[in-house]
Amino acid sequence: MKISTLTHKHGGKILSLDAVGHSTDSGRASWEFTGRVKWDDGTESPAASIPPFCLCAENSAVNPELSIALAKLNTYLRSVGAWRNGEWTSEKAEFSTPFDLIN
Repeated sequence: MKISTLTHKHGGKILSLDAVGHSTDSGRASWEFTGRVKWDDGTESPAASIPPFCLCAENSAVNPELSIALAKLNTYLRSVGAWRNGEWTSEKAEFSTPFDLIN
């Protein structure tokens, strides 16, 4: 998904979000997007790991790109795991899905 309005919390412009996934370590899950980022120093990462808390938008309440990204994250999480006792538990230890395959 091509991005034009989101920036990265650590300094850079997010150019695309290509997948959403997760990994687990000692039973704790980390959720992340994979995408292209052009960093403030001019370098570019073609497959950067972007945690959801690093997505930044000028007007986040009405930003459609942010809304779509978080909706796809929610759909992904519901498809590969479940909330139990206030914690998300995955059926798979590590997994990733391309953005265009998430409805």
